[in-house]
Amino acid sequence: MAFRSKAESKESRSATAERLCMLHQANLDGGRVFREAARVVSDESVAAICEDLSRKRQLYAEELEEYLTEHESADHESITTVVHRAWLDLRASFSSDNPAAVLAETLRGDRRLRTAYEEAVKDLSGNPVLGLIQRHLREIKADMARVTALYEAFHQRDAGE
Repeated sequence: MAFRSKAESKESRSATAERLCMLHQANLDGGRVFREAARVVSDESVAAICEDLSRKRQLYAEELEEYLTEHESADHESITTVVHRAWLDLRASFSSDNPAAVLAETLRGDRRLRTAYEEAVKDLSGNPVLGLIQRHLREIKADMARVTALYEAFHQRDAGE
């Protein structure tokens, strides 16, 4: 059985905290994207789904923050994520008020979030927070399937017009 030195253990905790901070920020950013999508899209079904997903991303961020507060060092910093670019792209697409375009952009942002979670699952193997990360990932994938189905319905409808 291998034992870790205090330095190795602290380094591992720091890497975990950094990964969780990145996921925390990505969820906050994703929540903002969905909230903005719900605000500007004219289709009520799309707005309702976006509002629901905004609340979920906020909940994920709160759960990660709670874990960080309870288990990790308080001296970690937030990390800027690639979700910011998705946010800018999404804002630009909102001018068209096209539900399919809005859904496509939210899916693009969620693909990035899913990838970040998949990397975290690999990096956090054996870590007590892994169960939380795996649950978030399962739910994000289910949400993406839901949004994809809605996107395809709008895309087919628009193609038929």
